[in-house]
Amino acid sequence: MSSLTPISREVLLTLKAKKDEEIRQEKVNGVLEYIYGMVIKQAETSVEPLYRYRVPLMGHCRFHIENMTEITTRLVQLFANCRVYILTEPTFPNGMYVEDFIVIDWTT
Repeated sequence: MSSLTPISREVLLTLKAKKDEEIRQEKVNGVLEYIYGMVIKQAETSVEPLYRYRVPLMGHCRFHIENMTEITTRLVQLFANCRVYILTEPTFPNGMYVEDFIVIDWTT
């Protein structure tokens, strides 16, 4: 019984929101770490001075859309003096579908 800590109603009401925010931050950090690693790899192995991260069309697409501002803002902080922008391209010749990319461009 000594390891049990009293907890108030107010704290209980906020637990889910806090846990949801922790999970969201972990996912955002995962996306950032992946992009960061791929940008470094691109810079080390290619003469093309940009990296295009395809935003998933399925599954995590909604997550990316809902968190795009935070993701791009943090990428701007990570890659000083680089252009970070969203690029939308048609996936079929008739432009019926589009794909979004987060682009990190370090051209001079």
